[in-house]
Amino acid sequence: EARAALGRGDRDAAVGALRGAVEAYERARARIGAAPLDAFFVDERAWAYDALARALTEAGEVDEALAVIDRIKARAFTEALLGDRAGDRGPDGMPTRRMVERAANLRRLRAPSARRGPGQVPADVAILEAYLLPDAMLLFWTLGGRTVGRVVPGDREAVERDADALLAAVREGGAEWRAPAQALAGRLIEPFVGQLTGRAAPRALAVIPHGALHQVPFALLPLGDSLLVDRLPVFSAPNRTALREAFSDPPPTPPRSVVAVGDPLGDLPGARAEVREVAQLFSRSVVLAGADAIEGSVRRALADADVLHFAVHGVRATRGSPAYLELQPDAGHDGRLHADELATLRLAARLVVLSVCDSARGRPNRGDEIVGVVDRAFLLGGARSVIASRWPVHDAASVLFMRALYQGLFREDLLSAFHHAQLALRHGDLLPATLGDGVVATLGTSRSAVFRGVRPARFGRTAQDFTHPYFWAAFTLRGDPR
Repeated sequence: EARAALGRGDRDAAVGALRGAVEAYERARARIGAAPLDAFFVDERAWAYDALARALTEAGEVDEALAVIDRIKARAFTEALLGDRAGDRGPDGMPTRRMVERAANLRRLRAPSARRGPGQVPADVAILEAYLLPDAMLLFWTLGGRTVGRVVPGDREAVERDADALLAAVREGGAEWRAPAQALAGRLIEPFVGQLTGRAAPRALAVIPHGALHQVPFALLPLGDSLLVDRLPVFSAPNRTALREAFSDPPPTPPRSVVAVGDPLGDLPGARAEVREVAQLFSRSVVLAGADAIEGSVRRALADADVLHFAVHGVRATRGSPAYLELQPDAGHDGRLHADELATLRLAARLVVLSVCDSARGRPNRGDEIVGVVDRAFLLGGARSVIASRWPVHDAASVLFMRALYQGLFREDLLSAFHHAQLALRHGDLLPATLGDGVVATLGTSRSAVFRGVRPARFGRTAQDFTHPYFWAAFTLRGDPR
């Protein structure tokens, strides 16, 4: 019915039919559960939601369009975990302990919970949200309580190519990142550039990406003769519901305690140096490094700390499967903290820092959401904010970034500390030489250099500074920016 109405140009009739289709899908989903959705719903459901969001945006009904988009995004993480079948069966064909554990965790995640209520995003924080369609992009800009939306014609595959090219160029360490960054800025930033300058300019920018845009460091996008990071701090959120929830609690107090976990397998000397340095900055600290970083001990230590810092490997059992944090096993645990486990830990941490290769990178599913990342899982588990990495981190740069971040966190809000740490690397204020020759000699080229065949970027001990985006644009902040 909706297709017929669109074919004859009757937008009102199409919107009415699409609303009915979406409600029918929602009722069916409630009856059958999420597990069969990949096989039963994906293509037709995606078309109905996409078509409704586009029609509403074209009609100027921006709030309803955003509600349609948020309806999918807000539950995409849990639905995607349901589709992960890795480790379901043992060699004998019987269900494994991991399968039973994951099923129990997913039941908890799908059950109604006492989640934080919606908060108020500050009026001086701008929100940029993008939603990719096959032949267009929906762009939404919110500032001072007012939202505008527009349909930007274009090829989704072109956006994906630019995002892939940007990521590849940054990881290679050259200057070729500038062309795809400029192309993405033209699509994403230029339509609103007038509102990023002048007296009414926002204090910060919250980005809600979609699809391939999850991997894009928006702070790296050009803005005139400078970059976005030079104008204002940037953080991100998985959806608008999560963004509003991030502001529902009062601003946090300065942190006092940290649990720092590093180098569980003994192959990351830079990570061990990093967690020891982080621990020295706090009045109360627990360091679990090397053989002490066993899963049971880590689980017990996480409950009470203000800050959780992980400098470990992030591993995927298969390409595209959700990542887990690799620890030491013990009698009751396999040494792998999976996304479903992290999402049900019920943490009270103000901040989780994942100095973990590719911890903010994964494969978007059709409903969106990067389902392979562990940072989203920590937010669902109760952490207020998460800092994670988009690509394999450089050990020496990571130590300097973390030092600047935590020192700033004791005197200013999280977003300012994060932003200032980025700028300190970008402007060459944090140099490898300040670590001392002995420390630099132990750090190697990249934390990925010892990790399962991942090619490190072309930087090593000979790097004179960390001004290239590979170093300062690696980390992303999600959740409460205060």
